[in-house]
Amino acid sequence: MKKIVWREDVYDGSLKASVSVIKIDESYFSTVTDPEKAVLGYLASTIGNECFAETGKENVKCKLLTALNMDYQCSDANKAFLKNWFRDDAAILKQIENCKPLIAKTIEKTFDEVKISSADNVIKVSLKGLKLNIKENSASKWSENLTFKLDGDKLALTERKKSE
Repeated sequence: MKKIVWREDVYDGSLKASVSVIKIDESYFSTVTDPEKAVLGYLASTIGNECFAETGKENVKCKLLTALNMDYQCSDANKAFLKNWFRDDAAILKQIENCKPLIAKTIEKTFDEVKISSADNVIKVSLKGLKLNIKENSASKWSENLTFKLDGDKLALTERKKSE
């Protein structure tokens, strides 16, 4: 599996401290296939990835969606793209339809690491992340493995294993 997203501590001069930021494999994202873009776009629409409101609460830009060359989180353009790829997966379609932009709030799930592999019409994604509770100043790790089946020009989630 290829690691395409990870976290690194970077010094922020304005804060005079190191901050953990999401880093991406630029070469991977510049050549991502549409099926992989759909899988990662779906995940980036449901998990925080350095999102911020550009103008108002509706125009939320996220690091992964920007790297994928996708529009604002939960925008009509993104929903249309994702719905087309996942058109036969009712559970994912419902999530896409109910998509609400994720701006950092009291409790947030965010990526620590994303790995992906693609072979024989199967896309596998391994996620590691943090669940942050700002109010209680706590964080817990979580991980998840997902398998998607590619059938021509559509995708379906076939397996999801979580561990918190």
